[in-house]
Amino acid sequence: MKLLLEIHFMNKAGGVPWRLLRSPADLTTCYVGVAFYRSDDGSSLSTSVAQVFNERGDGVVVRGGPARISRTDRQPHLARADAHALLVHALDAYRREHHTAPARIVLHKTSAFTSSTRWR
Repeated sequence: MKLLLEIHFMNKAGGVPWRLLRSPADLTTCYVGVAFYRSDDGSSLSTSVAQVFNERGDGVVVRGGPARISRTDRQPHLARADAHALLVHALDAYRREHHTAPARIVLHKTSAFTSSTRWR
């Protein structure tokens, strides 16, 4: 109870509660968020952007290759080679930023997964 009161008064005084420092190696999940956007003139869906971050939200933004609108579902998709290159680039950026390789990768994207983009 005493510790809770001390933390409460420290917060009231504008202080920040402590937390245990964690080694970057303890933050083992790499989150990759892929989104698509149009060029400034709106004429093409030219590139994709991936936000790469760990559990704390520390991360970087990397750019990918050209995206294409599918005629089937009218959503943007990357070609298999471009998706592979984007993920390799994202993992390289994660390693440079966090000085460790992730044990797990969580991939989010704005378009639906298709049979050609699902991992087996």
